[in-house]
Amino acid sequence: FQFHRRRFLDDEACATAIERHAHLGGIVVHGHHHHARLRQRIAQQRDHRRAAGADLVVLVDNRMRPLSNLITWRDRRAEGLPDEWLRHPFPDETGCSLHPGYGGATVAFMEMRGGLPAGVFKALSIVSYFQTWLGGKTVTDETFATSFGVWNLRKNAWHEKLLVLLGIPRELLPDFLPAGACCGTVRAGHVLAGAAIHNGIGDNQAGILGVQDGNACQAVVNIGTSS
Repeated sequence: FQFHRRRFLDDEACATAIERHAHLGGIVVHGHHHHARLRQRIAQQRDHRRAAGADLVVLVDNRMRPLSNLITWRDRRAEGLPDEWLRHPFPDETGCSLHPGYGGATVAFMEMRGGLPAGVFKALSIVSYFQTWLGGKTVTDETFATSFGVWNLRKNAWHEKLLVLLGIPRELLPDFLPAGACCGTVRAGHVLAGAAIHNGIGDNQAGILGVQDGNACQAVVNIGTSS
């Protein structure tokens, strides 16, 4: 994968994470014939979306050229953020306080230190990057957006007040599109040119959807790095 080959990874141990998300992206690119049902089931997980396990952020220019390393959840630079930012007054709306390793915390720290690269266009999850690079719109779903730590669960939108507090420009973040919705087609020159691209979801949410049988009374307990 180009992130690994071109030394874009902050930690080489995270190469397996790229493989996992690229595999998920491949499934999405090939098409999801049940995307309407997917959106309905994602909506039922509204209170559990923080466990996206998808805190992989890359800064890109308007031609989708990476301007940063791939920044993973292991990044600790946001420990230098003011405590009043990390313990912001909106945890009931975002689902939790902000923590180092969350995409929003890392971007806020870089903005605070003047570390955003010149020409930066968007801060994207790895799935949003691949979708856009293949030809889709520059969008994210609710599961990846929540992993940034600056998503308003009640309004299902970026938390405007928190973005102002952290100094993160709203235009730096991708637009919202529901999970599973079509976000474009693969552009000419790529394998499967013309194939529909459906908006990807977080790995934990995909796992939960995979083990559930649609029974509303069924519960899934996730015990892992995101739990």
